[in-house]
Amino acid sequence: MRRLLVVAVTATALLALSLPSSAAPDRSVTLSRKHRAVAWGSDFGVGFFGPLPPAYEAVRCTDLSRCDYTLIQLTDKGSISLDVTPRADAGYPPVMHTSLYRSDIDGAIGSPVPTASSGKPSPNSVRTARLAAGYYLAEVEWIEGAGSYYALAQLTP
Repeated sequence: MRRLLVVAVTATALLALSLPSSAAPDRSVTLSRKHRAVAWGSDFGVGFFGPLPPAYEAVRCTDLSRCDYTLIQLTDKGSISLDVTPRADAGYPPVMHTSLYRSDIDGAIGSPVPTASSGKPSPNSVRTARLAAGYYLAEVEWIEGAGSYYALAQLTP
């Protein structure tokens, strides 16, 4: 019984250490009627999972599965198209997953923005319906493999 308690406490402590922090976004960009497209590239990242295990949410966006964040300021109403192209910096292109969240000026993760995604096995593109002006956070997660990515965000007013 005591051994089980020690294992449970140790596992809980390790999990708490690996939870994602609410750090600042990796970059900020602006989309507007004047500037309808913006592109960026990421640093090198690694993902270790492959097929997602049931307990995946507990370790996503940690040292075990890197995430990259871009704060998008939308100054005019419109829909966002975000295309992410994985780059095989290490010889094998990473498998990635792209999500979009409502945010604030500090880049906090809010509620998910409903999207229509495409791509297999993980979506690398996001299309939204018409959105209000405001802040949105793009999250690109490395699921497996190693490398970087190139992204292009476009506004359709």
